Amino acid sequence: MGTRSPLTLSIKEANGGGTFGYALGQLKLAHLVLEGKSPDWVVLRITRTGEVFFDPAEGLLGLGNFQAARRLFAAYGRRIAFALLGPVGEYGGLLSGIAFSDTDGRPSRLAARGGVGAVMGAKRAKPRATRPGTHM
Repeated sequence: MGTRSPLTLSIKEANGGGTFGYALGQLKLAHLVLEGKSPDWVVLRITRTGEVFFDPAEGLLGLGNFQAARRLFAAYGRRIAFALLGPVGEYGGLLSGIAFSDTDGRPSRLAARGGVGAVMGAKRAKPRATRPGTHM
């Protein structure tokens, strides 16, 4: 995850590992750039064919990462990779991070240096989810 840090105002990167980067690679995406701010909170969903959808995220707001992950699985199936933002990131907390799914689907791989979660929250992108190899 790379961004301009709200803490230092310099370029910052934070790595969390997990399955999300691998899933983007399976879609032949080397990077994902979010510009501007969504008027509403959204789930950024990328299908295996590369289509991008902005689904409403109201049902995920205020939830912790594990509860939000369960709701994503209910909506999109178990074979997804995701990057999640928790409640602290939603309100722009400068110490917030982004939780990536691990191989068991848990949001336990964290990228948290430099306030990267606050940047994702400022864009109103609650989670990003993708499903490699099958339709989503």
